[in-house]
Amino acid sequence: MMKNISYKIRLTLACVLLSATSVQLIAQTNNDILKQADRHYQYANYARAVQLYEQVVAQTKLLVTQEATPEQTEKLQQEKIDLFTKIADSYWQMRQYNKAKVALDEIKNISLEKLSNKEKNRLAQLYALTGDYKKAADIYDQIPGAKNKAELYRQDDFFGKLKADSADWTIQLLNINSAYNDFSPVIVDQNILFSSNKPQGKEKRAFGWDGNDYTSLWLFPIKDLKNIQEKPTQKNDKKTTTLQTKKIAGIYTPGDVRPIEQRSSLKNEMPLLPTTQSGKGSRVSGTEKFQFNIATASVDSLGNIFLSVNNQKVKNTQTSSISIMQGSWANQAISQVKALPLDGFFATMHPTVNKQSTLLIFAAKIAESDSYDLYMSKRNDPNQAWSVPVKLAENINSTGNEVFPYIAPDGYLYFSSDGHPGLGGLDLFKIDLQQAINKTGTIESLGYPVNSAADDFGWAQDTTKRAGFFSSNRYANADNIFSYAYLPIPKSMFVSGLVKEKKSLDLLPGATVFLVDKEKQIVYVDKADKDGRFTFEIKNHGEFTLKGLEENYFEDCIDINVPAPAYKQNQYAAKDILLELQVPKKWVLENLLYDLDKWNIRKDAQAPLDSVVAIMKKYPIFVELGSHTDSRGSDTYNERLSQRRAQSAVDYIVSKGISRSRITAKGYGETQPTNECKNGVNCSEEQHQANRRTEIKVTHNPEPAHTLDPNKFKKGDILKTSDFPEGFFGKCRE
Repeated sequence: MMKNISYKIRLTLACVLLSATSVQLIAQTNNDILKQADRHYQYANYARAVQLYEQVVAQTKLLVTQEATPEQTEKLQQEKIDLFTKIADSYWQMRQYNKAKVALDEIKNISLEKLSNKEKNRLAQLYALTGDYKKAADIYDQIPGAKNKAELYRQDDFFGKLKADSADWTIQLLNINSAYNDFSPVIVDQNILFSSNKPQGKEKRAFGWDGNDYTSLWLFPIKDLKNIQEKPTQKNDKKTTTLQTKKIAGIYTPGDVRPIEQRSSLKNEMPLLPTTQSGKGSRVSGTEKFQFNIATASVDSLGNIFLSVNNQKVKNTQTSSISIMQGSWANQAISQVKALPLDGFFATMHPTVNKQSTLLIFAAKIAESDSYDLYMSKRNDPNQAWSVPVKLAENINSTGNEVFPYIAPDGYLYFSSDGHPGLGGLDLFKIDLQQAINKTGTIESLGYPVNSAADDFGWAQDTTKRAGFFSSNRYANADNIFSYAYLPIPKSMFVSGLVKEKKSLDLLPGATVFLVDKEKQIVYVDKADKDGRFTFEIKNHGEFTLKGLEENYFEDCIDINVPAPAYKQNQYAAKDILLELQVPKKWVLENLLYDLDKWNIRKDAQAPLDSVVAIMKKYPIFVELGSHTDSRGSDTYNERLSQRRAQSAVDYIVSKGISRSRITAKGYGETQPTNECKNGVNCSEEQHQANRRTEIKVTHNPEPAHTLDPNKFKKGDILKTSDFPEGFFGKCRE
């Protein structure tokens, strides 16, 4: 994994070490040096071990000679693999990734299959660190459970999506950073509580893991924090071409990566560290009682502090076990520290607790695993014991490492992972806390520029929920604390849909459509185009209401929840607005037939007239019944005949209980043909038949289906909900 988790919290682990058996190479080598290197490696003194291993490489002929037998060649290759595996692991543990990659490439050049899955994962992450995601994907293809990550790395849009919201973030380096490693900020009262391996003000020997000091907790007032523009820069030493960017706890001289002269015995191998403190802040009182590392704190509202601590030696090793401890936090000091009884784990670390002290989430590793997962424990009351830890679901835990969880004020669980697809190393992700507890939901990457090709971790959020701090080693593999501010730039979202008649599903061009922003109580107006489509462009997301309006149509409204625009996803397809027609303004009575030169109502003509009776009994409309003839016969004759037929139909309707005041008879004769069949025009019987018709036209509707006149509104109007009758936008479907 790109993040040396042990290094990051400066809490050494009893990691799974490779065999310490000395490598016997074909060419003569200094066996004493190799034995000494293996001893340092076994006890996790990587800084000294790798120096000695490199001496072995420099003094040994590792190339296969022509005289070598196949058995000798195979043996040499295996010995070479064993040696470079230890070199790669040592550099990895010390986070000297470029050198780790060189060693892993030596093994890969012999055979990719010779790399373990852990080493393949490391090499893939190193390729990702340098931006070579194609090579990283090729290696992930060879790792069980990592094919999804390989596929995403090959998608052109994957990284575009991670960088889509980059303009919304402001990331700045803080003046709190020292020449050492500063990380995992926590906001406590008006201070920032953070971890650092800078000198602790007393004479002590360096930590053999990588030559650094142990970590401790430091405090600094937030009011004194300042953003700085200057980034840590690489310096070229005049005597060497090796680059050095940060002091490593005093072991390395500025600009030179060679260790200072070491003493010969293992006990005194590591040099003395400087006693002068560096950087900002004061060491937290009470931390001096811990012999080894203490870091990654979380504080509840009851005065309890939870810590990652290693204070006990692992049997038969010189490394220390990691556990979570709880103590009292008062007057900016730690006291009464005791271990939490979280059994069944090889190591537990990175606690985060909610303010009520009823939910604890932490990273843990079981003995048979190579990676860390997130677990949670609950209790109903702060005075109760924590429940048996439960592993979070696979939507959070991957085949890689999930570490540095953080329960944030905005209701999300933030954490870092090198197993989920990202820009490289540890990337920051978030998920709704309740969904995480319920084992549902989907994680979301914080994207660029919060995430980088390096390690990004240790999220902290202030009460505004839009600003805070995090740590990253994006500058020269050295941990620094950054401030962040999230101010989303409004992005367009397009809400679109169709307006249709509810029963026929015919499109309704010209219908009026309203979009109501429930939060701002603003109403936007659009008119359906010739295809019955409406479209609104909005700059925010959330809950909205769509409502359609048209004359003589029952209105329809829909409550919608418009998501925030995502990468290449700024269209919201709304459901169709369905307006039910109350009564048409005009319609033809089909199959209303008369005998030649007659106007009495035949029995077979009663059904169409009965439909008019039913409509007029349902709706208090006033109508005109108009009768039309074809152009055959004189104008006077046709006008007289049509009037008699219209009157006959009206009399029938009145006889069925409809008030005569609500219906008028009108004979139009041949004056309103539907086609060109006028006097003197030769037409077919079908054309004449089209002109012989009876029409119903609504002349007055005292109770129209629409509650507002749609003609009052224009496309592009922006109104307030208070401009509409109370309840106009209520009782909508979803």
